[in-house]
Amino acid sequence: MVSRNTLRSLAKRANAGVLRLWGRAEGPGGDAVIPTLGMLVLFAVLLSSSLRQASGPDAATGLAGDLQSAWLISTGAEPLVSVEGGAHALAPNMELIVYPLGWLSGAFDATAVLLGTQALLLSSAVLPLWLICRRDASLRVGAATVVLGGYALYPLVHTLNLTGFHPGVIAVPGLLWAAHGGLTGNRSLFFGAITAVALGGADQGLAVAGLGVSLWLVGRGSLGRVGVVAGGSWWVVASLGSMWVTGDDPAPLTPFRLVGEALGDPWAALTVLGSESSVSRLVVSLGPVLFLPLLAPRLLVGVLPVQVMAIWGDPSEEVVAARSAPLIAFVFLSTAFALSRLGRPGHDRVRIDRRLLVALGVAAMAFFVVDAPLSPYREPWTWGPNVTSEARSRYFDTVPSTTSVRASTELLAGLARRPDLAAIDDSAAQQANDVAGGAEVVMMTTDLWASWDPVRRRVFADTMSASGYELARGGSAPEPQADLVVWVRAESVGASP
Repeated sequence: MVSRNTLRSLAKRANAGVLRLWGRAEGPGGDAVIPTLGMLVLFAVLLSSSLRQASGPDAATGLAGDLQSAWLISTGAEPLVSVEGGAHALAPNMELIVYPLGWLSGAFDATAVLLGTQALLLSSAVLPLWLICRRDASLRVGAATVVLGGYALYPLVHTLNLTGFHPGVIAVPGLLWAAHGGLTGNRSLFFGAITAVALGGADQGLAVAGLGVSLWLVGRGSLGRVGVVAGGSWWVVASLGSMWVTGDDPAPLTPFRLVGEALGDPWAALTVLGSESSVSRLVVSLGPVLFLPLLAPRLLVGVLPVQVMAIWGDPSEEVVAARSAPLIAFVFLSTAFALSRLGRPGHDRVRIDRRLLVALGVAAMAFFVVDAPLSPYREPWTWGPNVTSEARSRYFDTVPSTTSVRASTELLAGLARRPDLAAIDDSAAQQANDVAGGAEVVMMTTDLWASWDPVRRRVFADTMSASGYELARGGSAPEPQADLVVWVRAESVGASP
């Protein structure tokens, strides 16, 4: 039987070991290992989840336009994205990052390039966030680790990761690096970071200007003023450049138009901003961090112009989520300093009450489980290729890239490597009248076909036949497991579509 003295000795040794380990974590070694390990783990989770979703039958429909754009750029063609109505890849936001990614897609799989880049950008934000927590906010390792855990569980991070490709995600690490550079007076880091952020589009100029305002308010006036001028200038130049390159109006989210609308009808603007969906977004954005950013308003205020323009310009969930990347950076920047304000100053670090850190961790996990698309309730372990998606992929490979295709929205990503591709508009009363105008192949899922009533299916079939189309049969038909209904123009029947 073990004596009490032996147990006490073991307890003392264990306690001494924990203290030594904690001391090492508080040193330079911990500052190098912990964020790097966190970044690698988060990158693996984000990349694996996005690739598994993209390879399954429920791939994000928003990815189709980006894949077509990347394919067109890699082939040297003008990137007019037919999936998005023939819009130029730079319209309307001048997202210059699409060009290097498009060239890279010529050598590697486009899906892996786009989703891998996005996962890398989102996970790499861990590095500047750790520096902000440790060096700028003077938090101890435990508090900084909780903040990093909150970022890894933040629902909006996973929403951006699993809803297609968003060039604006470069703003998440970029703004955090710029904030760290501005707070420490590192001009080279600041200028390099805001230049990288600019690659994400014209509206990221507003985010840079907002960061400049925040830095100005916290006493970093020199770089703050530079950020305001540089960000505002980039927004103007990029908006005008988009109009010059594409010939389109770059105004879907421009403040000029929105301010004019607000002055003309201020009540309508307030109604949109105060709507239930807008308040819900506020709760989902600040709730996972216990609304702590409100305790550091000077750092949070910089994101208001970007968010107001996103919600006001187009309040749909997809648009607001896609343009909310700067919000992530501002939320966690202000969270770090809010914790620092709530703590007790120590010898060289701020001590945070453990109960507050526990509450912050529980809130992050709760919102992740309820709101994140990677929540266990969404059963992400069931994602990935199945018999249906593999059969569809094999059939898509038989369709030449020169073939014009009209398809159900859930099929577009697999068919994106072609210049002429568009979605079937299920809201139209006579689908055949829309697709018979030039497409060589019309594809739809059996679910869509079965959702139509018998009269509509008969009218559609008769109209397609009268327009010169026939159902694909024999060698030109997909496998039964693909769950596809394919119409081919009559002169193409019997050959590969």
